[in-house]
Amino acid sequence: MLKDLSGVGALQDALTTTNALLADVLAELQETNSQRLDEVAKELRLLNEKVGNIPFTG
Repeated sequence: MLKDLSGVGALQDALTTTNALLADVLAELQETNSQRLDEVAKELRLLNEKVGNIPFTG
């Protein structure tokens, strides 16, 4: 019934395109976040090694 209304088909096409583009953006953000988390974890491991190498004089 809604497809009979003028312009609804074009609106559905636009929403389909928007959803596809948002899915691409989400995938890119997930990849970026994963890379950043890997870098943070690497830095924390290096810091942990440095702290572990400090002689305790307490």
